[in-house]
This record gives sequence, C-alpha cells and structure tokens, in this order.
Amino acid sequence: VHRTAHARHGAHADDHVRLSGLYAEWTSTTVVDAAGSRVMRMRLWLGDDAVLATACSRGGQRVWALLLNGIRQPQLSVVAFNNRGQQVARRVLSGWEAEPGTGLHWDPTTGQLLTVLRPKADRIGRRQPARTALMDGNRLELRVSGPPVSQAQWLAAG
Repeated sequence: VHRTAHARHGAHADDHVRLSGLYAEWTSTTVVDAAGSRVMRMRLWLGDDAVLATACSRGGQRVWALLLNGIRQPQLSVVAFNNRGQQVARRVLSGWEAEPGTGLHWDPTTGQLLTVLRPKADRIGRRQPARTALMDGNRLELRVSGPPVSQAQWLAAG
C-alpha cells in the first residue's frame, strides 16, 4: 500500500491510496458547526465515483463497492474487484438510491451482500420507505424485499 498525505491551510487533508492497480482518494475536512463542535466530513472517491460503502471477503479475494456517479442524475451501482484490484463485475442499480448511512455487508456462508436501498423519489418528490437489499456476490443480482428498514446487518455467528 502506498499512502501519501498532505495538508491544505491546516483544515484539509487529502490521502491517496493505491492497492494493486485500484486507485482511491479521500478527502477529510474539519469544520466547526453552529454549536461550536468540530465535525470531520469525509468523502471517498474511486475515479469519478463516490464510494458509499464497501465490503470484502475474509481472505481479500473479492472486494465490493457501492458507488454513486453523477450529480443531476445520480446513478447507483455495485462493483466487484478481485484481489489484484481488477473489476470483475458491475451492476447499475437503476431506480434505486442508498439509504443514508447504510453499509455493505458480506456473508461468506450464503455468498450474498446486504445493504439498504429505497426506490428513487417519484416526479413530485414522494419517497417510499427503504428496504433490505440482497445481492449475489458473483452475479450482483439484486433482490429487494421485507418491511421498511433504516439499517441492516448480518448477525455474527456464535
């Protein structure tokens, strides 16, 4: 792992990480909110895509990323990389948006990824509730079901 960091005006720090051909950049900014508290905001980018969440297999043989591309017409997708940082699968999740703060979780027993998605708002801005989303770890096929939720995680064995 090659890592460099530099500060800008004492308030910003940028890190760049190269993992076997996979390039990621994140920016962290410390600001003072209205209550006088220091808040750190972080953004992680993979090329032009904002990284919303990641998961990896225990041995690091596969890494998945939930990505958002675009500003006016944001497009959500999930991407799978092998242990050399090469993209092996990508699925655009048309019509869906990630629930804020959700993660991406891998279950090696079932070979599935877990996250929380909501349908995009309709033309007049009405939002539907978020639901649990499962994806096959190889084909990245999406299945959304269950009652409304705000967060979801796999339960640890044991």
